[in-house]
Amino acid sequence: MADSPDLLVIKSSVAKEHSATIHQLAAAANWPVPVVEEIYLHQRSLLEKEATIDTYVDLLAERKVRETLRHMPRRPS
Repeated sequence: MADSPDLLVIKSSVAKEHSATIHQLAAAANWPVPVVEEIYLHQRSLLEKEATIDTYVDLLAERKVRETLRHMPRRPS
């Protein structure tokens, strides 16, 4: 199922807003930025759905991404 144009704009603005975090996570874990960006946006959207107070959503999303990347199998180079 394709994302709606409005949803793509929202994803794009969130990605831009958190670009530094996404790039830092990608560099630290040695994963491509697009992979980390997709994981980050997914984790953040899951957390936002359940959060009653969004103060720590970014921090929790970062932590979830690090954990996910740590457990993902490495692709052959």
